[in-house]
Amino acid sequence: MMEGVAKKQALVDRFNEIAANYSDETADEMAKLQDEAKTLDKALADPRLYAGNKTDLINRATTRRAVIGKILPTLETEWLELQEKLEAA
Repeated sequence: MMEGVAKKQALVDRFNEIAANYSDETADEMAKLQDEAKTLDKALADPRLYAGNKTDLINRATTRRAVIGKILPTLETEWLELQEKLEAA
């Protein structure tokens, strides 16, 4: 009987450990980055951005978009892995 309780307690402990890493902050960060990427994509697609001497602005926008392009897939992968662990627990 105690063995069954110990197994259930271990499962609950594991669930709590995984749930602690499964935060709304990660989801919020991903959503903000996705929104920022959409905004940057729209701005970079606008021909008016390229009119005049806006080289610095264009460089900052393309650099930031590249950074988001590297960060976002990593966050999404980590998020999916945590979801899978949580569902399996």
